[in-house]
Amino acid sequence: MTARPPHDHLVTDRSLLSTKAYGTGQHLAARQSLYRWQTPSHDLPGIVVNELTGVHGAVADVGCGNGKFVARLRDDRPDLNVLPMDVSYGILSAIPGAAVADVQQLPIADGVLGAALALHMLYHVEDQSQAVRELRRVLAPGGIAIVSTNSQTDKRELEQLWRRAAGDVLGIQEGPARVQLSARFTLENAPTILGTVFGEIRTIPLPGVIEVT
Repeated sequence: MTARPPHDHLVTDRSLLSTKAYGTGQHLAARQSLYRWQTPSHDLPGIVVNELTGVHGAVADVGCGNGKFVARLRDDRPDLNVLPMDVSYGILSAIPGAAVADVQQLPIADGVLGAALALHMLYHVEDQSQAVRELRRVLAPGGIAIVSTNSQTDKRELEQLWRRAAGDVLGIQEGPARVQLSARFTLENAPTILGTVFGEIRTIPLPGVIEVT
């Protein structure tokens, strides 16, 4: 018998993901803007660029969203052939050369990429094992995958505020906890999920505090 954590059955509705949540770049940009309040400030696109030192050829940004990382890569590494991909057609409209694609079935031949990026997106994927196998399949020998996510303790201070607000709405003292889809793929469990396919995994922790005035 295999026991599954309660959150395992929670996945992001595909139609909502490609329309309301990421139909345009507006909502994603709003979420990204929260990090301007973070100290220390981490230059995530710059970190990715640095990790790609020594990588050549084609690099796919799978789940590229509004193209924040794509733009930085094209500016800093014009020698790379950057392939932007996302499940949402709408959010790709302003990104040159972008294609609609699902990480669970990438339209890329075996072993052709110098690197594959999956940045803050694997927690949305229904079959994470298949997604990780696809990331490995498209990499050339010596290629790398760069994956990012949040810690399971990320923004934990919001929990009490959420419960209190939910309680106010429901007319009770304390409401239910938030449903956190990101709990399906966190900093803590990512090495285990990735380790089923990748033999060498290196973690780059980026701690910080977000204080909104």
